[in-house]
Amino acid sequence: MEVQCDVIEPELRRIGDCLAASERLLAKKSMVGLALGTLVTTCGILAGAGAAVAVAAGIAAVARDVYGAASKHLGEKRDLSLEDMFFLWKTIGHAPD
Repeated sequence: MEVQCDVIEPELRRIGDCLAASERLLAKKSMVGLALGTLVTTCGILAGAGAAVAVAAGIAAVARDVYGAASKHLGEKRDLSLEDMFFLWKTIGHAPD
């Protein structure tokens, strides 16, 4: 019982906390990317770059930011999946995949 309280439960809690923090960061970075893409598109249209060019630049800005955030999240998820307690964490129903 002491091992469970002192070692297992804190590690399982840490894994869950790390994944939750990574997911929150992914959501925030995606929203920032969307806002930046909207700004780039609006500025491009106002500057007279043409709708197609402005939209393409906005999409590129969103894609860059969302890709970077998603890549970082997947890397953190991969790193956590290699931890000793991850299988136990997943087995007791914390992870859907």
